[in-house]
Amino acid sequence: MSMSTRMIIKPFVWFLALTLSLSLLLPIAALRVAAAEDDPLALPADPTATITVKTADGASIDVKAWEDVVYVANPTDINFHFPPTPENPTIETTQLLNLYVPATASEGSPIILFVENGGWFTNTSPVKLTDGMVLPANNSNTAAMAAAFRAGYLVATYSCRGRNDSPNDGSYLGHSPATMTDTKAVIRYLRYNDTVIPGDSNRVVVSGTSGGGALSAILSASGDSSDFYPSLYEIGAAGMTSATNSELSDAVFATIAYCPITDLPHADQAYEWLYGSVREAYKAAGLSLDAINPSPTAMGAPTDVSQVYGDSVLAASEELAADYVSYFNELGLKDQNGGALRADDGSFEAALIALMEGSVDKELTGDFPSSDAAPAAGDYGWLSLNDGKAAIDWDAYLYWIGTEKTGLKTAPAFSNRGTPNAHPALNEDNIFGAPDQAYSPFEFWSWNNHSAADITVGKNNTQLDWDAHLKTPAGEALQLQMKMTNPIPYLRSAAEGKSAPYWYVRHGMADRDTSFAVEALLYYTLINDSSVDDVNFSFAWLKGHSGNYDVPEAYAWLAGILADEGYAPSPFTDVAAGDWFYSDVVSAYTSGLIDGKTAASFEPGSSLTYAEAVKLAACMHQKYTAGAVTLENGSPWYKSYADYAKENGIIAKDYDWNAAATRAGYMEIFAAALPDSALAATNTNIADGAIPDVPMTHENAVAIYKLYRAGVVQGIDDVHNCSPDSAIRRSEVAAILTRMMDSETRVAFEI
Repeated sequence: MSMSTRMIIKPFVWFLALTLSLSLLLPIAALRVAAAEDDPLALPADPTATITVKTADGASIDVKAWEDVVYVANPTDINFHFPPTPENPTIETTQLLNLYVPATASEGSPIILFVENGGWFTNTSPVKLTDGMVLPANNSNTAAMAAAFRAGYLVATYSCRGRNDSPNDGSYLGHSPATMTDTKAVIRYLRYNDTVIPGDSNRVVVSGTSGGGALSAILSASGDSSDFYPSLYEIGAAGMTSATNSELSDAVFATIAYCPITDLPHADQAYEWLYGSVREAYKAAGLSLDAINPSPTAMGAPTDVSQVYGDSVLAASEELAADYVSYFNELGLKDQNGGALRADDGSFEAALIALMEGSVDKELTGDFPSSDAAPAAGDYGWLSLNDGKAAIDWDAYLYWIGTEKTGLKTAPAFSNRGTPNAHPALNEDNIFGAPDQAYSPFEFWSWNNHSAADITVGKNNTQLDWDAHLKTPAGEALQLQMKMTNPIPYLRSAAEGKSAPYWYVRHGMADRDTSFAVEALLYYTLINDSSVDDVNFSFAWLKGHSGNYDVPEAYAWLAGILADEGYAPSPFTDVAAGDWFYSDVVSAYTSGLIDGKTAASFEPGSSLTYAEAVKLAACMHQKYTAGAVTLENGSPWYKSYADYAKENGIIAKDYDWNAAATRAGYMEIFAAALPDSALAATNTNIADGAIPDVPMTHENAVAIYKLYRAGVVQGIDDVHNCSPDSAIRRSEVAAILTRMMDSETRVAFEI
């Protein structure tokens, strides 16, 4: 499309529409069309290329690629420059989509939409795949792509507008809701082209980190909200027939969100409610810059103690913390048991601490196999273990975050531009504002204490305090902009938007980039939303501000959700939906625990050799203890795995490596592949000698009974015989692998 034929967005048009606050949710028709060749919203008939990518474990996957596809009818030219300055801008269209379809995709395959706009910045370089590219095992978007491709899922990446866009003809086109609008347009584009691509566009899964995590949460909360209709219509998003009517849905099926920076209108308040007392403690101790700046290279690290506990910062902190109490209490949230949560009586703080301790408990029981290192008593002064359960000294923990890990932000943490407390690397004010404004404060303190004179925002320039400003048309428009960056109001009202039913949310225990209260608020808002079916939430052990550190777990969760929804495709022609081991094979394969004999066959009835068994056990142990598998084949191929198993106490002898492993021999190896804490007995009623064909005199009795009692195995028949001397089949191995790594799949039974 040439420059001359593009419709340039008129930003004041949609901004005026925002001031009208169109909130009537119109019905969404199920519109599925086969796009015509001259349709600007049609996916090109032919892919850009067909490429082969490889996963870290050596699997090759053929993928059809559609790249640099414009996903709106009226793309927006922006001036992009980072850092954002009016000088020397790059003019380009950012609304481009890359779609990747693996050869194993089916009509029911979900579409994983990767949100890569960390920090709400313009994303002009979404991930592109190249032929022969090796996708890693963990800790990156491309690792998540590998997991998606293994499972037969489609993958989409895209570029969009963001807050660091320079003005185009004097207009800032990246303010809210541009980033959300563009991403909703991608979802609509995929849904519009549903009949011409494999995959189910009703199963869009969004995933992102930080600002991308926040965007994922907003999209997953605000499906089909008419708040976004004017801006969607303006860019020619699929399904928009006018600024008030849509014939397509932009609702989301599921989200995988890491450290989502949500609830921006109250993020400053939440930060001070959590960390205000820590600032006071710093001041009382007279801590030096070195003491409160453990990570000088961290985003927004303080350059002077005044930025952490100066008089102006402490004054702002006190006001903001008090405001959070009022805000939170008005939400009327309930805990898991129906008890009221308040920010002024200790109930919310107690619930937050319980969430944190529960997350540590997952580490202790092995339900977080991608941890850095399992916690132990005495490792941290704020953590104690009582009967195997975590207990956190909350004040000591928050103090540790500031002095041992990343340090604290200034106050206000998110909206401080143009104020006496301004920090150039720590404000997100340019997400908001009228099209002719570079930014706008977005909470009461930053508005009332704004001091810059070169922009028409703030009490100093408008002569209006915050409350008075919010009653003006400009203030009402700002409130709507703020709302559209926040999942909370949409989750709290069914009339505001359609919530995704499935949520996987992680926030690192060492992440100070937003308040832990913000993430806990998101969790409790989700479980208070009756339309949300599943919330998998945890504070990840010692993780900082990052994402995709638990790709195997996240995609195993997604596979389970899809299986419950009736979708669990097998890539193997010899594993059918009616087979008892079907879901185990799919789960074990999707999680990267086991491969097929070939790309198309699993050979579920064939036996497993001792060499294959020790490889599985060694890789499982390394994945559990180190978070990723780095072991490689030796000479002979199994030697490196056998050596690792000996060094780590998994085996104490050599086996006939090429012989078929017996059930007893396999269990002997696997009972030692994970620590005892990860294989705790739940079937405690199984007495010594209860397994009919395994007396306690059997040389492998201890290992066999351990796995029976842990619910990992249950025998081959109704009376739970083990058949210890028979060869174990690959179908049985898949079931054992799944139960070893996911305690929720273990079986309860009696003998």
